[in-house]
Amino acid sequence: MSASWWDLYSLDNKNFAFAADPWNVFKNCPEVLILPPHQSTTKIIPIITCKSYYRGQQVRIGLSLQRLGFEFPNLNMSYVLPLVKTTHLIWSNAVTVN
Repeated sequence: MSASWWDLYSLDNKNFAFAADPWNVFKNCPEVLILPPHQSTTKIIPIITCKSYYRGQQVRIGLSLQRLGFEFPNLNMSYVLPLVKTTHLIWSNAVTVN
């Protein structure tokens, strides 16, 4: 999703959260990312914490992959997003937060 992208991600450390800006949204529509085999992409995902003593801890980011068929052009994404947290999570390597 172009605006509610944080719904597709999870963190494995409760001391951190995504630094999303839900108030600066003018539209929210599906974005399709096609990733060919043996290729990669980089996405910057801002993470925040409310306590400075959590710095130095490690966190992993989980990405929920969703398979949506093109045969549903009028699919309402509000039916898909509640299922995101529990399906097809791919976890990153651990990252130390500075």
